[in-house]
Amino acid sequence: MDEKDFPEMIKIIAQNYCVRPWSKNLSPFEVIVSTILSQATERRGNIKAFENLKDKFEMTPESFLQADITELAECIRPAGLHSAKASKLKRLAEVLLHQYEGDLMKILRLPEDEARKELMKLPGVGPKTADVLLNFVAGRDVFPVDTHIIRIARRLGMVGRKASYDEIKKAFERVIPAGERRRVHLALIEFGRNVCRARPRCEACPIFSFCGKLGL
Repeated sequence: MDEKDFPEMIKIIAQNYCVRPWSKNLSPFEVIVSTILSQATERRGNIKAFENLKDKFEMTPESFLQADITELAECIRPAGLHSAKASKLKRLAEVLLHQYEGDLMKILRLPEDEARKELMKLPGVGPKTADVLLNFVAGRDVFPVDTHIIRIARRLGMVGRKASYDEIKKAFERVIPAGERRRVHLALIEFGRNVCRARPRCEACPIFSFCGKLGL
């Protein structure tokens, strides 16, 4: 596929899938908790686990640090890997309180590269979670990459099969205009969930005329 087609394909997807940012009205700590819960799980389980936590606890590092880890894990159960995620959240709360006075913005106000490095030192935070926080909380013009976006990038031939997270991120940032990356990120995830799935629904694909059966 010709690289010059990539911007047009991304534009078509963004026009067909308009998604409201899920982080609206959430605190920075709630955003990081939700993103950690979303790791290796489906959206429905993540939402249920997050709702359980909000019903049971104050959504603050102080509350999570004081919480019984068994109760935390039981709330998180719908998101899968509940014991591991409960442990991550407890350790995250401890680090935030002891090193940053419980204020995640102390990291997010740093210069972008420095903030990303500091975020990735936090328990449960990898490249995707760091970029979600930088974009959705700090308003930085970065492009978070999740499993749906990785699959789309490989299927369209934007990157090779062994491309790293950062290589995929940079491939999208080259073709997505500044200021559009959050909107396109959300659109691509919705497109990946509903159309360009592991078993794709090519008959419903708005860019099938570009894609054909490439990589399927």
